[in-house]
Amino acid sequence: MRKVSKEDLTKKRLSLRVPTKIPAKLFLEDSPHKNIYISDLSIGGVSFFIKEEDFSLDVFELEFKLAIFLKAMRIKVAVKNKTKTPQGLRIGCAFLHPKESEKNLISDYICKFINFYAIFNTLGLASFLCLIDGLWRVSAYFIELIYEVTKYNTSAYEFILKDPYLFFLIVYISSSALAFIFTSIPKTLKEEKRIFVGIAFLSISFLFLLFKNINYWKMDLSLFSLEFLTLLLGAEFFLLLFLGFSIFIGLVSKKRVELILSSIDTHYSFLYK
Repeated sequence: MRKVSKEDLTKKRLSLRVPTKIPAKLFLEDSPHKNIYISDLSIGGVSFFIKEEDFSLDVFELEFKLAIFLKAMRIKVAVKNKTKTPQGLRIGCAFLHPKESEKNLISDYICKFINFYAIFNTLGLASFLCLIDGLWRVSAYFIELIYEVTKYNTSAYEFILKDPYLFFLIVYISSSALAFIFTSIPKTLKEEKRIFVGIAFLSISFLFLLFKNINYWKMDLSLFSLEFLTLLLGAEFFLLLFLGFSIFIGLVSKKRVELILSSIDTHYSFLYK
């Protein structure tokens, strides 16, 4: 067995880590020794949890694959640290001279996985666009109100009461603003629930836009110019589609968000305990 240098054992994993749950086999002298799950992965190494209180191995091989159709890779690793946690003993390991092809595969996996902020940027942008749309609608509503009051001598109170549109508009703007606040990037697992509160508020905005888009198509469109229809209906339909897409992305990313935030909490507990 190759002698491990002090530099190999003490080298820090400064590269970006991503949380995972990848099944792996621990090999000792080319013989399977234990099945584990890799809990985080970086270009520099891995960590995993075991139930045993005592883990005496210092150097061993780890076999795992990053996707179903990829060939399994077996890399020699050295134990860097052992930490007792409520989940068991956490073993932090550094890779020992992985092949360039193996490093490239791990790098590709991390780059695809870590696009974490994009989820919240998408939700935040959708909320912001709805908020802008709502403010534009309020402006148009009050312009119409002033016109009705001045030209037809109608009271503002009567104008507001004859149509509940202003109430729904206030709900739309409020839900969009709250969605923008609640879908900001979380820092810990405790903040994870507010993301889905934000998605719930965003869903209210989606229902409002869906209702308005249906109403547009029920109108007598011949009263408007083609340019106006293209601009208005095109923009509204795009916003509706983007909003629906954002909500879908937020919902299907639930497990991923939980996994990443859980890993962040775990790493912070190691650093600051």
